[in-house]
Amino acid sequence: MKYLLACGREIDLNKKTTTKGRTALDISKERSAGLKCSDETEEEFQKAKRNCPKIVELIESFQRNPNETRTKLRKELVYCLPGKFIFLFHIIKNEKIIQKIRSRRRKEEIRRGKEKVGRRKEEN
Repeated sequence: MKYLLACGREIDLNKKTTTKGRTALDISKERSAGLKCSDETEEEFQKAKRNCPKIVELIESFQRNPNETRTKLRKELVYCLPGKFIFLFHIIKNEKIIQKIRSRRRKEEIRRGKEKVGRRKEEN
């Protein structure tokens, strides 16, 4: 959450979920109060219970004063960000490579499909 708020991109914290119409702040407040999801382990529940109050505080701070909160987060995260950016760069780079491979496979499948259709016409 800290990285999302610190990065400077526009974030709609008032956006509601499609299923229950709750915001990120609503969900974080519920989770910090001890609401356990049916599909989570006890370890995940305890982690959420510890982290959600921090998330609530962070979102409320960001809603009150986005620029000040963003500046504080950037100062806090300045030593962590370079490694994260390098990691994200590799993910993005790998994703582009995967997209190229998938595109080539699709083109190959289309080409093979046309060859099969051509053979059927020749047989008839």
